[in-house]
Amino acid sequence: MFTTFFQFEIKSWLRSPMPWIFMFVFALISFSASVSDDVSIGGSYGNVWKNAPFVAQNWYSVFSVISLLLVVAFLNGAAIRDFENHTDQIIFSSPVGKAAYYFGHFSGALVVALIPMFGVSLGVWLGAALGPAFGWMDAERFGPFEVMGHINAYLVTVIPNMIFAGGILYAVAALTRSSTYAYIAGVTLLVGYIVAGTFMQDIQNEQIAGLLDPFGIRPFGLVTKYWTVDDKNHQSVGFLEPTILVNRLIWMGVGLATLVAGYFRFDFSERKQGSKKSAKVVEKEDEVYGLKQLGALPRVTPGKGFGTRLSQLRSQFSTDFKGIVKS
Repeated sequence: MFTTFFQFEIKSWLRSPMPWIFMFVFALISFSASVSDDVSIGGSYGNVWKNAPFVAQNWYSVFSVISLLLVVAFLNGAAIRDFENHTDQIIFSSPVGKAAYYFGHFSGALVVALIPMFGVSLGVWLGAALGPAFGWMDAERFGPFEVMGHINAYLVTVIPNMIFAGGILYAVAALTRSSTYAYIAGVTLLVGYIVAGTFMQDIQNEQIAGLLDPFGIRPFGLVTKYWTVDDKNHQSVGFLEPTILVNRLIWMGVGLATLVAGYFRFDFSERKQGSKKSAKVVEKEDEVYGLKQLGALPRVTPGKGFGTRLSQLRSQFSTDFKGIVKS
């Protein structure tokens, strides 16, 4: 059953344009930064190659923070889709396992959330290939494409950050069943990280400051602090680096712990209505209505003509417009 929900999320999102649009945007920004010194991602890198492993890992770190709201979109959609489409009653009345439903949707959405990040590597590769060819950037500014730097960027930065943020955001969305709270949680994580970064600069112990960074940017900076230009052009930071490893395990643990806590609090049933509303329902059920009390049914003739169609058009336009604005 877990596989069913997992595959459903994958297939649903792959048919949607959103993952591909975001991947195109990330690729466009990375491409622009590769072929122009006027576009900067995460600061200036001096004489380091534009496509160096060090640069790629830095860019992935920056994009993993920027993409927090992107993660909200995927994880929130997976968590509340059934409630928004009013199919939750059908799901809850079926012999579906709670764990399969909860973790299946989460895992599928998490995998899809990783797809747009490939745009960073795509943009770097295109920039290195087209930049010198069209004279946008000197060929000396590029080196060989070091694929290991991009793999380590995913293992060290992207996947742990997605697990950390995704676990928290999915739990919030599943428990509240509201897009509003999910996006508020995403903005809170982003703003909280920016604010916390200013306080971490005052911490004298660099190792402690590195451990407190949930997105792994500070420990990456500590590891590469004394790297030469040649080191940055050819080396990348792996997951087994002690400072990186401890930081990543801590914050992935926070995300997974929040996800599991949300699972135990998740009510695998229809949300209970308020007491006043329930009382009204009971009163209505107690009243007995029969066809005799209704009397003769009125004869209804469907409207036709241009006026009717214009009225239907206006009603449909108003409904869809208000729905889009509220969304």
